[in-house]
Amino acid sequence: VRGGAALSRPHPGGYPAVRQMTGTAALLARLGQYPEKARQALRQAAGTAADQAAQLAAAQAPVDSGRLRDSIAAAGDGDGAAVYAGCDYAAYVELGARAMPPRPFLAPGAQAADYAGLAARALSEAMK
Repeated sequence: VRGGAALSRPHPGGYPAVRQMTGTAALLARLGQYPEKARQALRQAAGTAADQAAQLAAAQAPVDSGRLRDSIAAAGDGDGAAVYAGCDYAAYVELGARAMPPRPFLAPGAQAADYAGLAARALSEAMK
C-alpha cells in the first residue's frame, strides 16, 4: 500500500469509519500480461493485509465498553480490501470532534500492515 491507508468511501454496509487498502487496482492493471494466478495472489495478499490491519487496529483502539474494538473488521473490496469500524462513533474517535482530540486506531493499523511484503511474497510464489 503506497503511502499507507487513505480515508475512503463508506463500507457498503454504511459504516462510518473506513480505511481503504489502496494501490492494488493500479498494480493489477500493470500486471495485465501476467497470469490470473498472480492476480489471485495479490487479491489474497490484500485480504491478508486487511486482516492484519484489523487486528492491529483492534489492539490500538481505545477501550471503554469494548464496542468500538469489537466492531473492527476487514472485508474484500473488489481487487482490494477495506478495514472498517462499524461502531457509530468510530469516526469521532479516529478523527476527533470539536471537544475531543483524535485517537487514531484505524490509520496506524492499516499503515503497520505489511501489504508490500505480503504482495511481494505472493507474487514470487505465483510466478514460480
